[in-house]
Amino acid sequence: MAAAANLVVAVAYVGIAVLIVRPLARHGRLQSNPLATATALIFVSAALHHGVHVLELLLPSVGLDEHVGRAPREVFGWPLAVSDLFAAAVGVYYLSLRRTYGMRLGSGELFADTMRRQQEALDASLESARGMVDRLLCEVESTNLPKLERFVRREPTRLRRP
Repeated sequence: MAAAANLVVAVAYVGIAVLIVRPLARHGRLQSNPLATATALIFVSAALHHGVHVLELLLPSVGLDEHVGRAPREVFGWPLAVSDLFAAAVGVYYLSLRRTYGMRLGSGELFADTMRRQQEALDASLESARGMVDRLLCEVESTNLPKLERFVRREPTRLRRP
């Protein structure tokens, strides 16, 4: 039972990592979305961990590494079995959410919160800069400095073609 639960966890976690990484890679967001990439790596490391448990538990059944497999079999009591069954259920549940959140997963936007915050920060910076320029222009208009019309082009710049 412990080997089966660990196998389900390992497969589910690999599936989750693939669901996270594939759209990020397709849209070139692996580096620009480190939270999603790190989350996928957490699932990969957990899948490897549970995969090793599967090997340790099953290899003695086929006559390999009997001395290595004996210890995990003795350690895996009901508390670890319940823990692994819970982890398997959570992994399968996460994969079942694919239908509900599939569009966000497919577009690489599952972890778009970071990108949204970056956009909001940029927008706030631009708004602040606009306000600063507006204040400066008002100050210039209220002084005896040369009129702003002298600094405004009457015609758009024309680019020469090479």
